[in-house]
Amino acid sequence: MNLTRVVKKLLWINALVFLTLSFSGIYLAGWPKFQFVFDKITLNILNHHSPLADSFFKYYTQLAELPLILLSIGYTLFQLRENAIYWLISFLIFALVLQTLKLGFNFPRPIIRFPEHIRQIEGMFISSWKAFPSGHTANAVFATGLLIVSYKKDRPITPFGLWIAFFFVLGIGFSRVYLGQHSAEDVVAGSTFGLWFWWMCLKYEDSGIRIIRKRIIGSKQKNIQS
Repeated sequence: MNLTRVVKKLLWINALVFLTLSFSGIYLAGWPKFQFVFDKITLNILNHHSPLADSFFKYYTQLAELPLILLSIGYTLFQLRENAIYWLISFLIFALVLQTLKLGFNFPRPIIRFPEHIRQIEGMFISSWKAFPSGHTANAVFATGLLIVSYKKDRPITPFGLWIAFFFVLGIGFSRVYLGQHSAEDVVAGSTFGLWFWWMCLKYEDSGIRIIRKRIIGSKQKNIQS
C-alpha cells in the first residue's frame, strides 16, 4: 500500500468536505452567513450531551496532547533511529506553523460565539480565542501519521490499521466540538492542515533524510576523523 497516495486521497476528501460545507452554507444562508452549515453542526453536537459522555471526552481529548506527542516521538526514535531526525524536525516545524496560524487568525471559540450553548464541565478550562485551526485535531493527525510511518518501517500498514487511526482522529475532532472548545470548521481545517503537512513530509522524506545525513551526520563523522 502506497502511504503517500492514501494520504493524498484523504487530503482531497477532507478538502472536498470543507468546501462542500462552506458552499452549502453560502447557498443556503447567503455570503454574510456562509458558516451556516458549520454552525448547525456545531450547535447540534453541543446540544446533545450526557454526564457519561462529558467524562469520557474530557479525558479522551487529552490523548492528543502530551501522551500522543511523547508516544509518537519515542516510537519514532526507536524505530527510525538516525532517520528520526527528519521527522522530529518536521514535527517541530509543524508545531510552529500551527501556532502561527492560530495566533494569526485568532478566531473566537464557541464560548464567545455561542455562550448560551456552552456548559461548564468540571475540571475543564474552556478557551476563548485562537480557535482556527484546531490544534488538537491537527496534532492528532500528524502525530498519528508519524506513528504509522514508524510502524511501516518493518511491516506493511493494513487497511484495518488505517481505519483505527481514522476513528481515533475522528474521535479527537468530535471531542473538541462536543466539549465546546472548537466549532466544526476549526476541526475540519485542523485535520486538513495536519493531513497536508504530513503528506508534504512524506513526499519529501527521502530528499530530506539525504540532506540531514549529508549536513548533520556527515559533519559529525568529519569531526570524529579530525
